[in-house]
Amino acid sequence: MKQYIQLIMLLLLPVVLHAQSLSGVSSNEVIPDHPRLLLLKAEEKILKDKIATEPLLKNLHEEIILECNRMLPLSVLTRNQQGRRILHTSREAIRRIFYLSYAFRLTGDGKYFKRAEKELLAVAALSDWNPSHFLDVAEMTAAVSVGYDWLYHELSENSRKEIASAIRSKGLQPSLEKQYNGWLAGNNNWNQVCNGGITFGALALYELQPEESAALVNRALESIRRPMTVYVNNGAYPEGYGYWIYGTTYNVLFINMLETIWKKDFGLCEAPGFLNTATFMQHMEGTAKVVNKLAVKSLERVTESKQANLQCFNFADNGSSTVINPVMYWFAGKTKNLSLIWRELDKLATLEVKKDPSLTKDRYLPMLLVWSKDVSFRNVKTPAERMYTGQGKSALAIMRTSWDSDHSIYLGVKGGTPNESHGHMDIGSFVMEADGIRWAMDFGAQDYHSLESKGIDLWNMKQESPRWDVFRYNNMAHNTLTINGKKQIIAGHAPIENSTEKRGQMSVSMDLTPLYETEVSSLKRGAGIINDEYVLIRDEVRTGNKEASVRWNLLTAATPELIDDHTILLSMDNRKLTIKANGTVSLKSKIWSTESPHDYDTSNAGTTFVGFEFDVPANTRQSIDVILIPGDKQPVMECSEIQLF
Repeated sequence: MKQYIQLIMLLLLPVVLHAQSLSGVSSNEVIPDHPRLLLLKAEEKILKDKIATEPLLKNLHEEIILECNRMLPLSVLTRNQQGRRILHTSREAIRRIFYLSYAFRLTGDGKYFKRAEKELLAVAALSDWNPSHFLDVAEMTAAVSVGYDWLYHELSENSRKEIASAIRSKGLQPSLEKQYNGWLAGNNNWNQVCNGGITFGALALYELQPEESAALVNRALESIRRPMTVYVNNGAYPEGYGYWIYGTTYNVLFINMLETIWKKDFGLCEAPGFLNTATFMQHMEGTAKVVNKLAVKSLERVTESKQANLQCFNFADNGSSTVINPVMYWFAGKTKNLSLIWRELDKLATLEVKKDPSLTKDRYLPMLLVWSKDVSFRNVKTPAERMYTGQGKSALAIMRTSWDSDHSIYLGVKGGTPNESHGHMDIGSFVMEADGIRWAMDFGAQDYHSLESKGIDLWNMKQESPRWDVFRYNNMAHNTLTINGKKQIIAGHAPIENSTEKRGQMSVSMDLTPLYETEVSSLKRGAGIINDEYVLIRDEVRTGNKEASVRWNLLTAATPELIDDHTILLSMDNRKLTIKANGTVSLKSKIWSTESPHDYDTSNAGTTFVGFEFDVPANTRQSIDVILIPGDKQPVMECSEIQLF
């Protein structure tokens, strides 16, 4: 009966989706034979020739083959649910099936086909792909569809039937059910991933169900335009570094599938800001690998970094470790801006030389080779822009003194609102690096399951939600201000203002008043790099009819020393940073513990809060300048001469 109902729903699919369809694909069109997803059969030779002539790609190809050899004796995946999710299983299925299918197509060795077929049949036979958490379904559908398509002509008729049936019943059909497809109306990574994953399935089965598949593709063409509107602010992605990789990779995979089959993108790349979003991502990564080595040992313990050659601006629910990012090669080819892969090539070379096992943990790593086949690695220049700004719900500014100097300064400043998917109460916060050390850091997210399993209503974004009691999520744990011990106001929003880039100064300011309006009448923060020598943070507080007790906070993994009420010295790996504060109020330098009183919070061992406390009387305007000075440098001009607001 269940199979009968599923069949009826699939037959009704064109009717269900007709009202949502944009002008898109037609079921009458002839599309390429298998393999048709991402890499056509005729393109295999192009890829082989590219690998043969480019040492970096040759080494990467060989690493993928070695990893496939390590997969051969592994047991097949099972339905291992953790809390709400089997997402880890779906992602490992992509990694195994994609790698093994790639290895077979490029080498012709039957052992990779046999192992991939074994995995395909195992996950196809699972009871379901966990539609209540639809990301699990989307990624499993992508995994199984790539294997079905890339290995189609080698699979037996029975294997094809079993795999195709699983794609239909466990992937496509649940996407039609209202209780599971709320992501269609979303504007975040869920929409991009789920539309991308389901489109993998629709295109893999196209000749078996042309009307149903065309309808699904047209539904996705309409729906995916919603999250693509978030790129409008100069390409800035509100959910941050890791979610950019997740959502944007699936968005590009979706576009790439359309272009491979229909030779057009149906106008998707015309979405404002979309083709500039790789520039946003490039700026999100901090100081160069060669200087980050100075802090690897200390920072790895704190951030749980697996690569630690770079740190990113990890606002919101993001870790600080950077990763290999295959989709940057697609953007480089699409925009003809080869500087987008300047750092990517360096990361790739470093991980290959080190034989770093994290290299082959990326489930879409074979796409780096596919997207590189038409990209030249010659004359890849260092990026030219040193400053980037983007508005929106996660408004931000990023500036640096150099892309490749051992002594560069990097500053990322966060504006916007906490009321954003995966958002934190981090408005006004910043990260700061100098001499290869991250001096001002951000915790990033805690593992979701560790909180959900303790009953924390983590996805409730209301002002009084338990989410904001999680130690890492509220403003007390970020490099911003806390006034009278209160949390930031969820409904508040602070855009980037007064962006300045001139000789001797890169800076921005923000009006933080909407985040603190119950405590003060006005609050402004400015931040910038001055003379390529030091960072200046300026805060101006205006009180109403009550006094304001202010905490100026900075999170660090360095060892702190209080020199006097205005001065704090940070030390790490034989480097140092001096924090000096001056203002029109009486200041007190402080060190606070990062240990949480809640049993559900993760350990923050190896970190410390440092900063200053001061009081602002009622009906008063006061300001404070804090400068962060690397090494033995001394400011060459008075801060009072510098305009930030």
